[in-house]
Amino acid sequence: MEEHDPGLRELLENTARSLGATQIGVADLQPVRAYILREYGEFFARWPRAVAVALYFPREIAGQLLHGPTLEYNYYYHVLNRQLDAIAVALTNCLAVAGYS
Repeated sequence: MEEHDPGLRELLENTARSLGATQIGVADLQPVRAYILREYGEFFARWPRAVAVALYFPREIAGQLLHGPTLEYNYYYHVLNRQLDAIAVALTNCLAVAGYS
C-alpha cells in the first residue's frame, strides 16, 4: 500500500470496522526490514507493510484466566478468533482487488 493511497487505507479501516473490529492499524516495516530478514527470513521480509486488527475482549471474561480458562472464556476465544479470521479474509480480498499481494 503506497503512503499516498489514503483511499485504500480508508477502505481497509471501513471494512474491518464494519465487521466488528475495534482497532485497525497499518505499519511500515521498511525501517525494520533488516531485523525481520535476519530473524524470520526472506519469506516475511518481502512485505513492506503489515495490517493489525483487534477486537474488544470483555475484561471480566479475560479476568477469568486468573483461575484457568473457563468455558465462558473458551467460548469468547473461539467466537472472536472466527471473527478475526473473517475480517482477515475480507481485508485480504480488498488488498487483492486493489492489486496487492
